[in-house]
Amino acid sequence: MTMELPEQAAYKAALRAGRTEAMTAAAKAMDKESHKKLNALRSLPENAECFDCSARKPGWAALPHGIFICIDCAQIHRNLGRHISQVKAVNTGTYLWFPHEIAVMEAVGNLRANLAYSDAPTKLDASTPASIKMDRARAKYEEHRWDRCAKCLPSSASPSQLGSSPTNAPQAALPAAAPRASSASRRRTSVLPARRVDPTTLPAIPPAPAQPNDLILWDEPFTATSAPADLDLATSTP
Repeated sequence: MTMELPEQAAYKAALRAGRTEAMTAAAKAMDKESHKKLNALRSLPENAECFDCSARKPGWAALPHGIFICIDCAQIHRNLGRHISQVKAVNTGTYLWFPHEIAVMEAVGNLRANLAYSDAPTKLDASTPASIKMDRARAKYEEHRWDRCAKCLPSSASPSQLGSSPTNAPQAALPAAAPRASSASRRRTSVLPARRVDPTTLPAIPPAPAQPNDLILWDEPFTATSAPADLDLATSTP
């Protein structure tokens, strides 16, 4: 299963804690600079196409995945539920962005996300019916059917570095096979009779070791302590 990045963990922690008036005021003061950063990220070649389909120039983002998506796929993500995806517009001024959200977009983006989901089938065409897009999104983000390790990817790397999949790494040489015994020696080998084993005398199998506490699923569902008010200043949906 895909493990989350520190920026994604911080994003989820912020959702659990809720937003304060001070956070909202600070985000409003930085709104112009925040959208400048987001549009710079959106203009990168690796983010020029929707992460989930072939639509060009995506103007929306999905958190905590850190991906750029088109308006149609934004509606699909919204229907998954806020516990799985939160969608926000990038190329308009109707959504208020917070520092912990921008940090996710800077840390992930479509290039890095493509590696985290490199086992997924080829992305759908933009004209694919919404019902098929929904089925794909549920398998991808809700069922985690094609997750790979995101934590093992470098936090900052060039596109050429990220373009090499771990599965393409050179493999170590296999050890030489042991020489086979001659037919004469095989004939001289005695065959021992089979032994019957009493299952009650077998030792108990030790329990599996516990997993480290810091391995958290990328899209691990969370339960908010209080339902934070939607302070995105959005008045319309995709």
